[in-house]
Amino acid sequence: MTEIMGEFQVTGWEEGDYDEATRATRVTVRKSFSGDIEGSSVAELLGAGAEGGRGYVASEFFTGSVLGRKGTLIIQHGGLLSNPALLSQFALSAARGGPGWVPES
Repeated sequence: MTEIMGEFQVTGWEEGDYDEATRATRVTVRKSFSGDIEGSSVAELLGAGAEGGRGYVASEFFTGSVLGRKGTLIIQHGGLLSNPALLSQFALSAARGGPGWVPES
């Protein structure tokens, strides 16, 4: 299996009320990546919660390179948190950018 190491910094966080009655929130998050992963991403998150727990779903669009292979990656992720424990999380991805752009395991 290929090991990929990188870091990211959050470069933007734009939050707004999505539905105040249900405490739902919409957030746009921008990140920059360095290391084996070079590039930037924009994610749209929808989160909701009540006292004692929260959850979110997101679509994140990454453009850049992984181990020098350029392309675009779409990552669907989300999670559930029940204070203080993380109950579950998931991530799925789909690559665009030509054959072999994502390193083989």
